[in-house]
Amino acid sequence: TPAQATTSTSRPAVPSAATSALVDLRTLPPEFAPQSAYTYKYTFASQTDGQGRKVTTYTYVVTPSSAPPYTRTKEIVEEGNVGSKPSVSPEALCDAQASGPCNAPVLAWAVSQSGTKVGRGLCSDVGDGAIAAAHAARPGRDAHGAPMWGTAVDFDNAAPGDVVQFWDCRFEGTQKGTTYWEVRGRPEDSFMHTAIVLANHGTKVLEVLEQNISSSPVISTRLDFKDLIRGEVAIYRLKPQ
Repeated sequence: TPAQATTSTSRPAVPSAATSALVDLRTLPPEFAPQSAYTYKYTFASQTDGQGRKVTTYTYVVTPSSAPPYTRTKEIVEEGNVGSKPSVSPEALCDAQASGPCNAPVLAWAVSQSGTKVGRGLCSDVGDGAIAAAHAARPGRDAHGAPMWGTAVDFDNAAPGDVVQFWDCRFEGTQKGTTYWEVRGRPEDSFMHTAIVLANHGTKVLEVLEQNISSSPVISTRLDFKDLIRGEVAIYRLKPQ
């Protein structure tokens, strides 16, 4: 079912040329804005196309202070690094085995779920499945109410089988000459998202296994955390019961 939301606001600041291609579409795109003061409302609906890309259509109803209302639409396609087939290298398996008693069983379980829907299809069901597969201790909660899955580790020490917890995260950057943006932790998910580390490629680049990306099953995604411009990320290592 497509997600929908509405809001209204007065005239926002026009973004700089450097960021205009990546403007957050909760803000009215500047090409739709009249010269006078105005208010606007928007709705959005998202779906996944035949190539596994998330396509979001935004519809804006703009009411200028001195002219009749008008409607504009904008379609955004999120693509580039979502949905590849997962594989486990011998090095990743060794890293998982060396990192703790829970990592290797979590990694094996998560890879085995690729292409399937775990539980209700929520991202957190992947974390819950990892706990069951490794017979790990149940998580506590942080200040946002997000799960604290175990012992915190940093990016340099993140290993296959660790759990990544996102809170209200937005990534913006360039991949293969193309600008992109994507989020982890949407409002409809209480701004939270959970994933499993598949590989640590260094320099804050992780490959993760996750689900519920535009209602997806478990897929592999490469994320460059140097492109994180908003939100919080914590990486946890599960602890045995």
